[in-house]
Amino acid sequence: MLVAIPTILASTYYGLIASDRYVSHVQYLVRGVNTRQAGGLGALLTTIGISRTADDTSAVQAFIQSRAAIEKLNEMMNLREIYGSPGADFLARYPRPWETDNFERLYWRTQSYISVLQDQATGITSLDVQAFRPEDARRVAAALLKLAEDMVNKMNERAEADAVTTAERELERARDAVVAAQTDLTNFRNQELLVDPSNFARVLLEGIGELSLERAQTQAEIDEKASLSPNSPALPPLQAKVDALTQKIFDERKKLAGDDAALADKVSSYERLTLLRDLADKRYGNALAALRSAQLDAQRQNVYIEEMVPPNLPDESTEPQRLRMIATVFVLSFAVFAVFWIITVGSKDHAQ
Repeated sequence: MLVAIPTILASTYYGLIASDRYVSHVQYLVRGVNTRQAGGLGALLTTIGISRTADDTSAVQAFIQSRAAIEKLNEMMNLREIYGSPGADFLARYPRPWETDNFERLYWRTQSYISVLQDQATGITSLDVQAFRPEDARRVAAALLKLAEDMVNKMNERAEADAVTTAERELERARDAVVAAQTDLTNFRNQELLVDPSNFARVLLEGIGELSLERAQTQAEIDEKASLSPNSPALPPLQAKVDALTQKIFDERKKLAGDDAALADKVSSYERLTLLRDLADKRYGNALAALRSAQLDAQRQNVYIEEMVPPNLPDESTEPQRLRMIATVFVLSFAVFAVFWIITVGSKDHAQ
């Protein structure tokens, strides 16, 4: 009875009642721009520009088997209609006679028809989707792959935003610093009525040099005439010219340094403002370079789903594996019988 009854029931169900299920097969690879060392086929794929990370692959696999994925999938297509087909047998159809119709039951029921298996050696993941009709199996498989691609794209956008946000904020602060420095410099020029005090001071120094040279030449002429003709009528005008040049040089030098209105303080303020503007410009250039570097790094960290084998339209039912299931029930039943028989015989021997 322990062997015969379960085997007969399994043979009856899988041989006469169990509905045919069609399997759509998909293979994909989660790859990134960065290359990493790998072995076997993984190394071969890396040499041609395809790389992967176990974390990203596991994340995609977990998403496909998550409630969120099934919920979005149910919004795209009616899973209750697909897996509650009237042509399906009462044990495979959703909901089964003893189950209530709710999303939690639907989620757990779909896990029986969706299988995700990752090959650790190659990184290639196989997605198998079962349904009672071939076109339904392919539709569900294609939709799950599309949802996984959308999830990966959101991961890339979030990672890029996290990496670039800080650089963008620093760039904005550097731009504000440049604008503020330029505004201060413009206000100074408007207030002092000088575009470039340093250049103006240089012009003054050149003028003072020319005046000093002219005074020296006039003084030399006075000395020469005084030695030749001390009472020459030309000496008073020349002496007056020297005095005027001396006063002019004094006035020009006073413009450069002396009181608060002197040019020296203005040059100092101007050079300080110019230095702040140059520092702000360099800071902005560095921030702009940092932003570009952050964007490139974020792009290099992006991951993608490479579809190796697209969802196929099965033309033959491969599930359930009827003979295998019947044999499994028989072996398990026989194992239970053997244990029961060993315990019974051992109890009789112990009693004797």
